[in-house]
Amino acid sequence: MFIKKHFFHLSIFTMIFMFCSNAQAETHQDKIQVKVFIAAMFEIGENSGDKAGEFQHWYNQYFTDSKPIKVEGAHSPVYCNSEGVCGSVLGMGKVGSSASMQAITLSPKFDFSKSYFVLSGVAGTPPSKGTIGDVSWASWLVDYDLGHRWKAEEGEKGAPTFTPRKGYEDIRRYQLNSELLKWNLHLSQSVALKDSKEASAYRMKYPDAAAQRSPAITVGTHMTGDTFFFMVQGYLTSAIHS
Repeated sequence: MFIKKHFFHLSIFTMIFMFCSNAQAETHQDKIQVKVFIAAMFEIGENSGDKAGEFQHWYNQYFTDSKPIKVEGAHSPVYCNSEGVCGSVLGMGKVGSSASMQAITLSPKFDFSKSYFVLSGVAGTPPSKGTIGDVSWASWLVDYDLGHRWKAEEGEKGAPTFTPRKGYEDIRRYQLNSELLKWNLHLSQSVALKDSKEASAYRMKYPDAAAQRSPAITVGTHMTGDTFFFMVQGYLTSAIHS
């Protein structure tokens, strides 16, 4: 009797174990194996058919046949194609985009264990360093918002109204993988960048040689923050009045 009961319990345990193992295997197989994830911050309107923001060209290239995958906590749906390329609009601002990225990477719908991430967005550059249409790979990422600010009238006339917070260097600046950066440059160095007569004419408004040249693939430090800079004096003013 003891043997029968023991065998009976063992059989149930074995069946439960097999059921759980199969369920786990099916769950793992159901996950989308993400090879590359493309992240954009905003789209102006629709993902296709109107004025393009940061995501529309990616969508037209990779996701026109993909169904939207809703992720709880993310700003927008995720799109994935049959080759393991996925992408989404994360939302503007460091807080919103970070929350979306966390929600997506923690979602049980995806497997990011062997993924590359491409964060692609619109940015500005000093006319002394670059020009309209440049593509810049990041070597460092810097958060310039983390610091101290004060009203202009509370400081010396013409003096800066912001200073970085000392002691927070490890959390406000990150050096990216140098070997991966070299690989990116190797793959992209022969890519011909698009240009236009309108952009070429606009470049001539700037006196700098770097601003007047054709678009190029470059490398540099990328700064991020929740504040947009507008140059009231100097190049922007001369460009408007010329």
